[in-house]
Amino acid sequence: MPSYEFTYNATPELARQAALRYIWRCAGWWLIFLVIAVLFCLISLLNGDHSWYVILLLTAASIKIWVWIRSYLKAGSTVQAVANPKVTVFVDDEHLEMKYAETDTKVNWKAPIEIWRFKEIWLITHLDTKTSTYIPTNVLPDDVQRFIEAKVVENGGNIS
Repeated sequence: MPSYEFTYNATPELARQAALRYIWRCAGWWLIFLVIAVLFCLISLLNGDHSWYVILLLTAASIKIWVWIRSYLKAGSTVQAVANPKVTVFVDDEHLEMKYAETDTKVNWKAPIEIWRFKEIWLITHLDTKTSTYIPTNVLPDDVQRFIEAKVVENGGNIS
C-alpha cells in the first residue's frame, strides 16, 4: 500500500496561474470572442449606433468578462489572506488529502475526480462538489503522478 507525502507553498502567483489555466480551459475561444464583441460594440457606440442589441451585447459580454477577471483576481487575494501558505499533500490507496493551515480537503478515490494536466500545474476537480484545487508539477514526483493517474482512472475519473 504505497503512501506519499509532499509539501509546497501556495503563492498568489501560483493561484493566479491555476485560475488562468482554469479560465482558459473553460472559456477559451469564447473569451476571445467576447472581448472582440465588446470592442465591436464600443466602436459602434462611438460611431453613434445606440441600437438596443449593441447595448445588450456590450452589457452581456462585459459582465461575463468581468466574472472571469474577478475569478482570476480573487484567486490571488485568497491566498494572500492565508496566514500560513504551506500545503501538505497526502496520497495513499484510499484518498487524496490536502492540508492547509485553516482547512483540510480529503477526497476518496471513489468520488468522481477530473484532473487537467498542464506543464506547470495540475488542476484537480472534485465533480461532486464542483470544487478545484491545484498542485504544482515541480513538487509532484513522477511516481506520484503515475500513482494518482492510475487511481483516478481505476475509479472512473477523467484525466486530460
